[in-house]
Amino acid sequence: MHAALSPVLQPFPSPGNPPSPLFGTQYFVMYDARQANLSNYPTDTHQAFGTATWSPTDRFAVTAHLRGYKKNNDKLNFAPWDESIISPSAELWFAPTERIDLMANYAHTRRNTETLFVMPVFDG
Repeated sequence: MHAALSPVLQPFPSPGNPPSPLFGTQYFVMYDARQANLSNYPTDTHQAFGTATWSPTDRFAVTAHLRGYKKNNDKLNFAPWDESIISPSAELWFAPTERIDLMANYAHTRRNTETLFVMPVFDG
């Protein structure tokens, strides 16, 4: 015995202007009627990270970081999903006296996602 309505896509006309074709439709019916296997989760992820520091004196140092990601999902039957992220950053450290340390940091992130679907809707 099922508590939901019988599995039909449109059991009766929808109210509204314009009428909605989804009114009264059960979720499992729409899920079973889908044609594409879609996901915004990767099946493969590659990550790399590197850091380099230069310290010309005892009171000054510069550090650079670079982080990169490459993600994809090749298990989809309708359209590919790929994402790449690169994030460089830099730090400056300066100690003018033995009791004062100053530090500054800047970071930038660039994300590129490629798919056939609208990302705000697809990513949730």
